[in-house]
Amino acid sequence: MIDPARTISDIAASIGIDATEVELRLRFLDFTPHDEESLRTLHAETERRGDCSFFVDAFYQHLLAFAPTRTLIHEDATRARLKRAQGAYFERLTAGHYDYAYMLDRLRIGLVHERVGLTPQWYIGAYSKYITLLAPRIREYYHDDPERMLDTLVALFKIVFYDMGLAIDAYIHAAHEKIQIKAAQLKALNEVALAIASSLSLEQVIEQVLRQGMRLAGTRAACVALYDNVVGRFSMWRTEGLSEAFVKDMHFRPGGLAEEAFVSGASILSSDRPGSAHPLSALARNEGIRAILCLPLVSHTRRIGLLYFYRHDLDDFQPDETELLSTLSHIAAGALENAQLHEYTLSLAATDALTGLHNRRALNERLDDEIQRTRRFGQSFSLLLLDIDFFKKINDTYGHSFGDSVLQTLARLLQMQMREVDFAARYGGEEFVMLLPATDAPGARLVAERVRESIAENAFCLPDGASVSVTVSIGVATFPEGADSAALLFACADHALYNAKRSGRNRVCLYRDTLKAEIDGNPRRVADLLNQNPEHLGAIISAVDMKAPFLHDHTTCTERLAVEFGKALGLSPGERESLALAARVHDIGMVTVPDAVLNNPDSLSDHEWGLIREHPVAGAGILVLVPALAHLAPVVRAHHERYDGSGYPDGLQGEAIPQLARALVLVDTFCALTAERPRRRALSQQEARAVMVAGRGLQFDPALTDAFVRLLEARGADQTDI
Repeated sequence: MIDPARTISDIAASIGIDATEVELRLRFLDFTPHDEESLRTLHAETERRGDCSFFVDAFYQHLLAFAPTRTLIHEDATRARLKRAQGAYFERLTAGHYDYAYMLDRLRIGLVHERVGLTPQWYIGAYSKYITLLAPRIREYYHDDPERMLDTLVALFKIVFYDMGLAIDAYIHAAHEKIQIKAAQLKALNEVALAIASSLSLEQVIEQVLRQGMRLAGTRAACVALYDNVVGRFSMWRTEGLSEAFVKDMHFRPGGLAEEAFVSGASILSSDRPGSAHPLSALARNEGIRAILCLPLVSHTRRIGLLYFYRHDLDDFQPDETELLSTLSHIAAGALENAQLHEYTLSLAATDALTGLHNRRALNERLDDEIQRTRRFGQSFSLLLLDIDFFKKINDTYGHSFGDSVLQTLARLLQMQMREVDFAARYGGEEFVMLLPATDAPGARLVAERVRESIAENAFCLPDGASVSVTVSIGVATFPEGADSAALLFACADHALYNAKRSGRNRVCLYRDTLKAEIDGNPRRVADLLNQNPEHLGAIISAVDMKAPFLHDHTTCTERLAVEFGKALGLSPGERESLALAARVHDIGMVTVPDAVLNNPDSLSDHEWGLIREHPVAGAGILVLVPALAHLAPVVRAHHERYDGSGYPDGLQGEAIPQLARALVLVDTFCALTAERPRRRALSQQEARAVMVAGRGLQFDPALTDAFVRLLEARGADQTDI
């Protein structure tokens, strides 16, 4: 809470007036103890005669004769309050005790008068009237003692000049403070202008206008509403600091605040102050808003929109605040217009002229953004690559004009199937691309089938009224499941598209399905792909995991828990990376196991168990052919060995089993136990931990088992998110 006395003391210190300065000023005026005694005697005499209030009544009659001061004190209550304060002020003038406290009180009163609009000439007039009215009384009091009369008048002049000096100091301080505030505002406005004009992105400019505007206005809420001149209404607005309920119910009614500000080009205030032309709405009151300042955003060429500031602490904006924010609105209007023009120019450069879809350049930019966003939030997105079947034949048979019409119609059909967040582009010739944010492979398949069906069912009309059937083939790839880079994602989608064409056209093919079919038929294809590009690993693991539903969750669980276990063991960064990667590829050998065996809900035959037991050897055999992953082959081969030597495939015992394999078997087993499998139920965390403890020294390395159990206990016995 602000302490007024402390504030005045600080102001006095900033002016350079302390107790020593007070004494110096009085000495400079030759104000002596005799003068102080003369004034106290005068004070006592006016009290004795009942003349204390004579001056205030006469003075206020004088003030009310002038329009400016009459306007300031037109209310009776205000006038009565001021008269009481004024009477006390002039009474103290002759009361003695002209010390530091007296100076602070006079300085405070001077600042108050300055803030209510009373100018220095008012002070001079007040003292002139005071002396004019008091001098005859002094003559009357001391008519028989001319010397005392003269001494009293001289003392009165001295203290009046002293007080006037303090009043002038107060006005000088206030003027200096205003200059400093104005300079700070101009500096802030310059900084705001630089911040707003530093970007040509419309979204970034709006963000800066809101953020910098609220800082300048000292409010916690603001809004930018942009006007669409084509449709003739406000079609877009961005808010900051307002509740969802308020924003949801915002609307721009005819004849309201927005229309008046927009049409008049002047700022409009809305509040519940008496006489307000625009009282607050119930919605605003419920939001705790006490004042709304609506400013037009008008550039030198056109109307851009409106800028709102919402005040919750006061019910008004001062004139200097409104002036400052009006300047801000002019700066903001120019920046917003530039951003809109820039956005329009970019849209022309990023749009395919024939179809109106985005072009390849815009696609590449959006794809980079989508990859970054997906990595940041740990999501996935899918890419659909569409190609019109037999398009060359359509052009050759019906002409290029009809071919262009087909492209345009297809573009419209794509847009009809899109969500707001989706993105469609003409990739080249008869190829189109759709980006589906936050969409996995199964979701992308549904969208692709819907798109394919809408095109196949559409009638493409010839000029003579006849219609032609047009179909598309679609390849689908998903990031990061099927590819870990933009180039590989396109390559995978193109591979899936080629497979759709080769298998009969007018169909959808997912890259992961295509890849699974390839590696199921030829497991060595895994090593070939990895040697071509290590980034194929994610797609390969996804394809292997598709062989059985439990594999995907198992791989995810094992890799995540292996990362935690590596840290808990204090492994080196290289060892931790190897353990995590081994966890990711440990079941890659399952590619050699038929899907029917993995998904068999009944008891397996010895032959089927033999196929499953071969997966560590098969996995190691694949990895050893890939130089970048060959170091993991011994770990993968040994991840089903047991510490007591009864494991497979080589019956290794104790420390003959690679350390990372001894760690991996703990993670692999725990994740397997806590997941549903075709032939058994999932164990609880506590049950699985008991199995781990029971296997200490038998299946598992004792020291590593103890460390793993400590990790599980630290993670919480009831934790289910592995």
